[in-house]
Amino acid sequence: MLTLLSKTPASWQSWLVATTPSAYELAKDIILPLTLAALAAFVAWWIFIIETKRDKKKEIKLERQQERDKLSYFSIMIRTIIDDVEYQNNALKEFSDQISIDPLQIPMMTYLSLNNLRRITFDLDLEKYLLAYVSYFDRDRQQAVREFNTMSGSLDVLFEIFKSLPEQLEKSHGYDHSRKEKFQEIQTTAHNLLGPLTIRLQTTAPAVANELGAIGLKFFSAAASPYDLKLYYDLFFVPFNKFATKYVGRGMAEDALIAELATLTRDGKQVYLQIIQENKAIAQNFLDQVNTITDAIADLKEASSRLNENFTN
Repeated sequence: MLTLLSKTPASWQSWLVATTPSAYELAKDIILPLTLAALAAFVAWWIFIIETKRDKKKEIKLERQQERDKLSYFSIMIRTIIDDVEYQNNALKEFSDQISIDPLQIPMMTYLSLNNLRRITFDLDLEKYLLAYVSYFDRDRQQAVREFNTMSGSLDVLFEIFKSLPEQLEKSHGYDHSRKEKFQEIQTTAHNLLGPLTIRLQTTAPAVANELGAIGLKFFSAAASPYDLKLYYDLFFVPFNKFATKYVGRGMAEDALIAELATLTRDGKQVYLQIIQENKAIAQNFLDQVNTITDAIADLKEASSRLNENFTN
């Protein structure tokens, strides 16, 4: 320190020149390394940005392809479901029409297993498909949402109807079978009265017995099938009820048997008419569902038209 203080101005200048690094040395030792480091950092940053953008583009491209794949699958499912439910709806209408033509018979019906309808309603995450749909048709998102909601709602309606069909069909056949069993039981009981009643009338009222026998002869000569309900109604229940109603309450010795025959044949007629009435109601119920299904199919077709136009193979 004392040495530095003892220097003259001239010596100070010489000392500073001797000890101060040159511009070249300064550039070589400090500026150049800093510049190279900054350049390397910039290049690394630039490469990172390029790679990030490239990865982002790949990610966006992959997402869009996944969206298209989802919508393509969804379109295939929709078109398959439309074909299936139209076929099933036609079968249901034919089933209803056959009952309307012959309400004494409930035919069997071809029933498809609508797995695609169940799968699209329960197995698919429809929210993801909605997002894919809105993203694809992003020019009018509100319209896209409305279309998708209509598709979803129509599918729900169709699924609920077709889900309940097997049980409805089973119950319809069950009710019809029970009523026909009752009809046959009444006929059997009434038929068993005819023998004892005829024998008694032959002794007490031969003319009445002959009238009763003529009705029976006409019925038995028709060789009635136990499944021909109309023949039983026309040739058994109606004429025997008319006969019993005519003679009941006249104070005849056979009045109790005639009264019982009148009651049984009346009940048989009522059950017959009930079979027709109830089966017509069944036919109308299924026809109402046919109309609901038809409307739902129309809504589904309209709402999915843009989807199918864009993703038809």
